[in-house]
This record gives sequence, C-alpha cells and structure tokens, in this order.
Amino acid sequence: MTRSPSPIALHGKLFALFLTLISNACGIEQGLEKVSSATENIRQIQDAKAKQQALSLPLAAATGLSFNDKAAKGNVLSGVVQIGRATDESSLTHYVLYWGMDEQTILPQTQALAKIPKESPDISLKMQWAIPKPSGATHFLVRTGNKNGEMKEGVSALIRDKGVPEHSSVGLSFVDTNINAGKLGGDILLSKALDESDVTHYVLYWGKDEAAKLNSEPITTIEKTGENLIFTLPENTVLPQGAVYLLAFAKNNDGEAAIAVGAKIIDLGVPVNAPVSVAFVDVDPIAGKLNGRISVTRAANEKDVSEYVIYWGSDKSTKLDAKCLAKIAKRDGELFVDIPSGTIKPENATQLLVFSKNDGGEMAEGVSATIIDKGVPEHAAVSVSYSDTNPAGGLLSGIVEITRSLNESDVKAYVIYWGTSAARKLNSPAIATLEKTAEKLAHEFPAVGTMKPADATHILVFTKNDDGEMATGLNQLIVDRGVPVNFAVSLSFADTELAAGKLSGNAVITKAADEWDVTHYVLYWGSNASTKLNSTPIATLAKTGANLSQTLAAGTVKPTGATHFMVFTKNADGEMATGVSQLIVDKGVPVNAAVSVAFADTDLAAGKLAGTLSITRAVNESDIMQYLLYWGSNASTKLNSTPIATLAKTGANLSQTLAAGTVKPTGATHFMVFTKNADGEMATGVSQLIVDKGVPVNAAVSVAFTDTQIAIGKLSGVIAITKASNESDIMQYVLYWGSNASTKLTPTPMAILAKTGANLSQTLAAGTVKPTGATHFLVFTKNNDGEMATGVNLLISDK
Repeated sequence: MTRSPSPIALHGKLFALFLTLISNACGIEQGLEKVSSATENIRQIQDAKAKQQALSLPLAAATGLSFNDKAAKGNVLSGVVQIGRATDESSLTHYVLYWGMDEQTILPQTQALAKIPKESPDISLKMQWAIPKPSGATHFLVRTGNKNGEMKEGVSALIRDKGVPEHSSVGLSFVDTNINAGKLGGDILLSKALDESDVTHYVLYWGKDEAAKLNSEPITTIEKTGENLIFTLPENTVLPQGAVYLLAFAKNNDGEAAIAVGAKIIDLGVPVNAPVSVAFVDVDPIAGKLNGRISVTRAANEKDVSEYVIYWGSDKSTKLDAKCLAKIAKRDGELFVDIPSGTIKPENATQLLVFSKNDGGEMAEGVSATIIDKGVPEHAAVSVSYSDTNPAGGLLSGIVEITRSLNESDVKAYVIYWGTSAARKLNSPAIATLEKTAEKLAHEFPAVGTMKPADATHILVFTKNDDGEMATGLNQLIVDRGVPVNFAVSLSFADTELAAGKLSGNAVITKAADEWDVTHYVLYWGSNASTKLNSTPIATLAKTGANLSQTLAAGTVKPTGATHFMVFTKNADGEMATGVSQLIVDKGVPVNAAVSVAFADTDLAAGKLAGTLSITRAVNESDIMQYLLYWGSNASTKLNSTPIATLAKTGANLSQTLAAGTVKPTGATHFMVFTKNADGEMATGVSQLIVDKGVPVNAAVSVAFTDTQIAIGKLSGVIAITKASNESDIMQYVLYWGSNASTKLTPTPMAILAKTGANLSQTLAAGTVKPTGATHFLVFTKNNDGEMATGVNLLISDK
C-alpha cells in the first residue's frame, strides 16, 4: 500500500531544493517555478487529509467501564454503570452502552442500553429501578461513536450479578422426642431445594411465626451436600420463649433467601395439672342405661392442658378399657358433656374417670365420680285384655284384665291409662293404679258405662316403682261397639301447585286391612295430626274394596290453620274416633322479590367488569332461602341458566364482588336477581342495566412530523396523526411531549383533538421550543372513561 508523504517530509524536500537553486545562480528562475509547484502540492495534501478525517470513525475509546450490582435478586440488576471518558474526544460525539456476550461481542437481538452525548456532565447510566439481565449477557460494552458510526472495539466490564438464593428448601419437619414440657429433642429433617444452583448452605432459626425469625441468632448452619439433610437437636434443648416454629433459609455468599420453610413446633410433654373434680347425675329412668350431664371442674392451672378425656372406670383409678367415652376441649366457661338418653352402662363400670391431656399425652392420674344408676322397671306386664260390653257408642263397660310380669323384682304397681295411640297416653289422670300385692289385677268399668274420652283409642298399662314408670307399656285397642274399629292403613298427598297457600293433586287413601265394619271414608282438613280443623269434610268416599283417591283441583286454597289431611272410617253408627293423617307439605316458590340490585363498574377495560353488586333484600323474606344472581340478556330474561352466584339470606342486604378483569359474557346487558326456596325460583326477578366502563382499546395508527425549523432545540411544522382504524370507542386524540417512546414528559398535553372521522393534524408554530428531556411525540386515544394506557410515538428529529 502506497502512503502519502507527510507535511514534514515535504518541507524537508523543499528546503533541499531551495539550497540547490541558490547554488545554481544561472537556474534561479527555474528554481522559483519548482518551489511554487511544491507549495501547491502541500496544500492539496492537507485538504485531502482533512476530508479523510471528516469521514473516519472515532480514534479514541473510553478509558474505563465499571458496574456494581445492588439488586439482591439474581438475574436482576440495579446500580450505576460508570464510563471513563476518552482522553481525546475530538473524533467522537457520543458513547453507546450495550449488553455483551463476551468482552467485545454485542449480545445478539438486543438493543443499545443508552446513547450518551459527550457533552453530558456525567458519563454514566443510573439504573434507578431493577432491570432484568438478558439470558447470555456476561458483560457491559461501551463504544465511542460519531455521525460516521462506532469504533469497532470498545471497553467492557464483567457483570457481577449479586443475588441471594431464589430457591428454597421444599420442606422441613420435626417431631419432638422429649416428653418434658418446654424442652425439645429429635431430628430436624430438611428437604433440599429442587434447584441448588444458587445455594451453598441452609440456616436454621427459631421462628416466632411461620415466616419471621424469633431473633437473628441461628440454631445452626448446614452446608449443602446435594442430598436431603438431617440435623439432630440435642436432647433437653430449651424451647426459647416465643418460639413456635423452626425455620430454614437457603443461603449463599450474597446472603439468605427472603422466604423460609417452616415446621410448627409441637412440644411433647404430658400435663402435670389434673382437673379439680367431676360430677354426674343420671336422669335416665331405665336401669342399666344412663342419661345426664358430666360436669368437669377445670384444673387450677391449665397452661399445659389442651383437653379433658373421660373414661368408664372399674374403680376410682382404673380405666375399664382404653377407649374414651368423651373429650372436652379446654375452653372458656363451663366444661361439660351430655350423655345421650339410653346410653348403656358397660358391665363392671362403677366410676367416671377424667384425665387432663395435651399433645404429649395424658396425665397418669385423674379424678373420679361414682356412677349412681337410676332405674324404673325393666319388666312389663305380660298382657292386657278388654272387651266392651256396652252397646252405646262412646260408653264403655266391662273388665280390664292384666297378666302380671313374670319378674316383679323391680315392680311395685301397675298403672292403667287412656291412650291416644298404642304408645301415647292421653293427657288425663290414670284410670287406676293396682298394687302388685293384689290377688287379681283387674279394673271394672260399671255397667251403666264409663264415658270414653273423645281421643282415646287404646287402654295402656305401665309397670311402676319408686323411680318412676317403665317407658314402654302394653296396649289394648278399644273396640267401642257401634262405630268402626278398622281404620284406613294410610293417607298420602303430594302437592303439585307451586303457588304458596294453594294446593293441587291427589289425596290417596289406602283402605283398611279389614273393611267389615266400614261403609265410607271421610276426608277432613286437620289442625294437627289428630284434630279436625272443623266438622265439614272435604269429601265422603264410599268403600269400593280398593284404595281410593280424591283430587284437589288446581288452585285449591289451603284453609287457615290447616296443617294435615285426616281420614276417618264410618258406618251407620258414626265415625271411628281416631283416623290417619298426612302432614300437608305446601309447595310454593317465593312470592317476595329482592327490592333492587345495583352495580358500578370500576374496571376501565372494555368488556371487563369489576366492583360490588349490592342486593337490597326483600321486605318480607319468610318464603326465601337464597338469592340467585344471573347475567341477563335483557331486563327480564336470563342469558343462561347458570347463576353467577348463590347467596344465602342473612336477614340483611347482600353483596357479591366481581374480581378485576371479570369478562362480561357476549349478549349480557343486565344483572338479574331471583329469590329461591326449596321449591324453586320466583318466576320474576329484579334487574340492573350493566354500564361497562372502558377506556379506548383502539389506538391511532401512526404519528408523523418533519421539522422545518433549522435552529437546534426549536421546532416547526405539522404533526400528522393517522386516525385509528376503528374509532367506535374514541372521542379525542391527546398529543404529549414524551421523555421516551412510552412515557409522557409531563401530564399536561400539547393539544387535545376531537375525532372527526378523518386524519388529524396539529401545527407547531415557527420557533416552538422543544422542552428539555423531550425525545418523542406521543398520541393517546381518549373517551369519557379516560385515556388508553398505550399510544403511538414518533422520535423527534430536530433539524
């Protein structure tokens, strides 16, 4: 490659030529012509040199680059990138900072982090918030640049990524083996992190809860081995006051992970404080069976007690077996447990024993109470018989004869009652009480007749002693000569009318098993299971030898006070005194609606909702169990049959929260609320129009500007805005100065332009000053709900 002579070399040649000319006087004129030609050559060379320098890249690199990461999280950087100025900045105009994959190579597919003019007083990049480090980035690179490009080589700084572990242990467990309260011992099992790449050790601490250390002093530090770890807590380790958890933190040279795994400390240790006493009084009248309340007087000091355990005892200190009778958790107020009626007292059980207990086990000694078993007779009479000898209906004559019990050891007397059924006494005094010492057990109704109570259907006989009567007795059906003695087997009815207070359907009567004395079946309304509401029958049906039914027409009004259907058998002598009944189950969906439903959308994304739905409850909730919330396709029609929510009535107004970003289904225009009970939903509900708030989702297509102002820092020209392709949700276009491609320099717009259906423009007058820090024009679309979060931008090219 041929090099151009330097100016110094040319000057030397001219000087030599000048001496030659002087020495040759006869060639002076010719020499002067050569000097003039050489001078012209020098000038041309210097001009070429200046043009070459004007087209060259920078000649000087930055003198240094440094960075100290201050972000505690791995793969995230924060701090200051400090750049040392070049010693000679004459050939450069700026510095450019890049991510590097090594000391000189820019990381592919990444853009420059910053372009810093050499005029900047501080050649540094302050990362004031944490930024993610791209995968593969190992260095920061800085290159000098000018308008012709960047220097091919620069300086670099290795990225030292500070970061405490991001991966924690996946589990921690501990089982105390020391039975002394307040002291621990046993193995702490630590399951290693699934990824230990950023872990060197695990540190164990006492914790005051499942996440916070009790203090900064660790129990121990364990180096990772690549396997799960075991640390043995020495026997009789004192449990620090306030320590309720064991915590494990992953650690490396940069510090400990922020999040720990914990294991709740369960301090094994049986109680040392027993309950003061236990008491029980049996109220079950059957011998061998118990019923009543076991009352426990709590321990004077319950600090080590979590519950009290009750056992059957064969004596005052010995459990009958290992299975407990009941447990009572430690609590404020009275300590008791109720023994259900009919509880069988185990054979050989003489005591009730109570022991205090905690997670460590039961105290060895407890307290006791002797079981005193109250008992009415267990043995009933063998039989009772009676036959009416009085021909008048409603009057009885004849003898009630009782065959005494085969075992009268617990019997003192036999008591005769009127019965309203085979097991229930009539609410009236006993007919007679016969001592077991009597030679014959019999009671005679006089020949003139004893009036049979209206509801009496049976004669009942119970054995008795000083503790009371036996719970069950014998019975004899009263066959009163005249009226039927055979009754319908059953009565059934299922309401098919969904309007409350109205009935429809079939009342089905299963005929008497024996109809010899029956001619008709009479159907009545009943005020309860055994009493007619009034004497007017619903219907009288002649027997057919088959089951019968009576149809209630749709809309039949249920009389006030009617709770049952009743059917009585009948013949020429009258109706049987007792009948069969069926509870009326009146189906009916609610007739009371919610007062109103209200909603205000707080989600500014169109098509998405958020906020609280407020439901004003019905004025009368007597027939309501729930309120169902639906999407509505209009003010009266559900969008579909799936409710948004089902809310149980509480007696107060209700609310349902829609989480942010709840998608409004296609076709949904209203919220609807229907009341509901076990029979179904009310046919009509209340509704609220959905007003969906939403800032625009359509942005301007582009923004364009050509500066016509030659002065640096001043602008003029037309900012051209290409309207959004869909302006249905747009009212205005708002123009801002931007500090970068996405951030407004200030919240104050340059201009607000109403949409016109055409592209828009804003003229910058000649000499408009570009604000300090303004790098872009930003355009955001806007409507009554606000501005779109993102806009379009244009880098300002300042002529």
